[in-house]
Amino acid sequence: MKKEIQKTLLFLTLLLSTALMVSSCKKNGAGEEQPETAATLKRKVLGKWELSKGLITYYGANGQVINQEDLSGTKPAPVWDFRDNDILYQNDGGRERTFAYQVAIDANGKSKLIIDMDYDFNVNVVDQSNMKLFLERKLPDDQEGTIRRETMEIEFKKL
Repeated sequence: MKKEIQKTLLFLTLLLSTALMVSSCKKNGAGEEQPETAATLKRKVLGKWELSKGLITYYGANGQVINQEDLSGTKPAPVWDFRDNDILYQNDGGRERTFAYQVAIDANGKSKLIIDMDYDFNVNVVDQSNMKLFLERKLPDDQEGTIRRETMEIEFKKL
């Protein structure tokens, strides 16, 4: 009888320890998901994406809007093809260009898509069928022209 009680206690102790380890590994705090890694972000980005909506806004030195370009409805719609070899193939209906790209998670945990080491997009949404990117670039004050800042908001649908 004593051995049966010891076996039962040992079994319950192992069961409780396992349950505590599993529950502590699932999530942080109050239901927060674990931060995305660059590897998981890259898996989500890979493939062909067709532009569905886009807006580029140019600002002057005082913050005033100088010009806007609506990319929505562009025919044929540009296609961005992210490949596993870190090359982006961009096709705008006949002319294909290639760019190096990389994905990253910055120090604040934000998902980034860096194209040609010059365009640093925030990845606002990426799932099986949608991707939304945002870019803000400031231009040097000594550069010619009146444009000092540009923003780009673009949305894609997975092909």
